[in-house]
Amino acid sequence: MTKEISLYEIYQILKKRSKLIVIVCIIIVGLGSGYSIFSNEKEYSSTINVIVGEEKTVQTDTVNPETFEPIYERKIVYGDFSIPNQTLDFYNNIIKSEDVLNQVQSNLDLEMPLEDLRNNVLIRTKGETSILNIEVKGIDLKSADIIADEISDVFIDRTFKITGIENMKKINSSEEPIVTNTHNVIRITLISIIFGLVIGVIVAFILELLNNTTNSNGEV
Repeated sequence: MTKEISLYEIYQILKKRSKLIVIVCIIIVGLGSGYSIFSNEKEYSSTINVIVGEEKTVQTDTVNPETFEPIYERKIVYGDFSIPNQTLDFYNNIIKSEDVLNQVQSNLDLEMPLEDLRNNVLIRTKGETSILNIEVKGIDLKSADIIADEISDVFIDRTFKITGIENMKKINSSEEPIVTNTHNVIRITLISIIFGLVIGVIVAFILELLNNTTNSNGEV
């Protein structure tokens, strides 16, 4: 028959093995915190916003003097549509193409490998708008703002050469990169404390069970 353990007995076991639980917790917290601190790196990111216009036929303020009908012309209209996913994929292929990246490397004299530069560039839409969010992010990439500025210029120029439509313009220039840590040290430490306490309690109960088993065998 299985013996049930009362809350008082649990309390006694925890009290008896409290030093062990604390030691196990300290070891796990030390390992977790040490890893998060020593493997922590600074990540730099900078963002450029580019607005994309749509070519439309619009009515002008002038009229035909002979027919008195309004005159229409083709114009680029901004902020009047959202960029579809297919078009975003098209822009993504352009900005990560070898032509664009090689041009950026050449203009800035970057020694960064092309594949690393490609992985550091991210392009996405800003909600359901016609604004493209071009972000450059990387470990110890202190020049993220300079790269973001240059890559957006080359991207806009390259897109114009491909499509023949000059429908892009930058909304902002890059600012000083935002610096973040790759690891949240406080969060990892808190998780390590909880994990350490759980492991410590488990070890305490296992040792208590083994101790009781040994004592029972000795009595027999």
